[in-house]
Amino acid sequence: MTDSQLRQDIIAELEFDPSFGGEHIGVAVDKGVVTLGGHVESYAEKLAAIAAARRVKGVHAIAENIEVHCPYEKKTTDDQIAKRARDILKWDVLVPPNAVDVLVHEGWVTLSGNVNWYFEKISAEDDIRKLSGVRGIANMIAIKPPIDSADVKSKIDSALKRHGEIDANAISVSVENGNRVVLAGTVGNWSERRAIEDAAWSAPGVASVEDRLTMTGGVRSYPLPVDLEPDLGRIQAYWNGLKRGDNDVPFWDDVKISLRSRLGRESMLIGVFEDPLRFRFDVTGADVVNWYGGATGTSFLDEIDLHAPFDELTLQCKATVESGAPTYYRQSASGTADAGRPDGYARLLLPLWGNGRIEMLLGAMAPRPAARKNPGPAGPGQFPD
Repeated sequence: MTDSQLRQDIIAELEFDPSFGGEHIGVAVDKGVVTLGGHVESYAEKLAAIAAARRVKGVHAIAENIEVHCPYEKKTTDDQIAKRARDILKWDVLVPPNAVDVLVHEGWVTLSGNVNWYFEKISAEDDIRKLSGVRGIANMIAIKPPIDSADVKSKIDSALKRHGEIDANAISVSVENGNRVVLAGTVGNWSERRAIEDAAWSAPGVASVEDRLTMTGGVRSYPLPVDLEPDLGRIQAYWNGLKRGDNDVPFWDDVKISLRSRLGRESMLIGVFEDPLRFRFDVTGADVVNWYGGATGTSFLDEIDLHAPFDELTLQCKATVESGAPTYYRQSASGTADAGRPDGYARLLLPLWGNGRIEMLLGAMAPRPAARKNPGPAGPGQFPD
């Protein structure tokens, strides 16, 4: 299918769906990657538009830049949104009483607290999506159930086999740290992928699901975990603070990291080049250089002799550009992904906008204590220690 055919199919689906007004939504397709822009009147309409685009055959990656513009007569103050959110959560029997806290700032709602099940966490978010005046939601609710995970894997495997849309033999399920489910394998479309994730979340005791599934279109997922490492959480908070207005992705020329801070040592800026898609280290902190053995410089990733771990980094870079959203990867020093190993590290990549596209990636690494090497002096183009 050509890009122009795919674009026409998406536009037709947006016009067909009555749950939102698609007349102000723009669609662009470049090499199979779909970009949605424009504006809608509510957060619920925004989510419905994204869901409609995902239903179209051939869509494997979406960069979403839809803004929420509430009509003047429907504008709602933060305190009104907070009161309505508190009331609707109180009325929902699927949300435990007094378990969820609400913070509202300029229409953006942050949910926090502790629940026992994933369906309780997502039910709270579903309630808030419908409220007038909401421009976005950050669901920070933690899942802290009484864990009994001895048979988590077998229950998920059985659920996948019962599901008619899924080829259970193509999916690998593993459980790490007692409550983190890792999914691997190949799926054909977004519907299958969501069904597999839902089956994993439905098992008792599951606190997080790591999606390593690959779609037949070649897009791999690097979803954020429930809880980021503290340093990665700080760099993500810094990235969120750079956003201008309703833009979901900050501009790279607004990035100004303190060169001698600990975050600066653990950070990197990666340039994004097109036709073909390539990535180049532009700025690397001292800790990043030491972890990669001093092989970074200002090189393109595909020119570095050491294939591992740069092959995996390249895949994560591609996923960040294609999704237009943060991505996360965790790996042990031995080369096997393992969150329980003391010698591992975690890596967060954040997209940065420039010249009408994702032009730069802000990255950060959080090595485990046993893996951290003594930082040396920073070289040219690096964050100095």
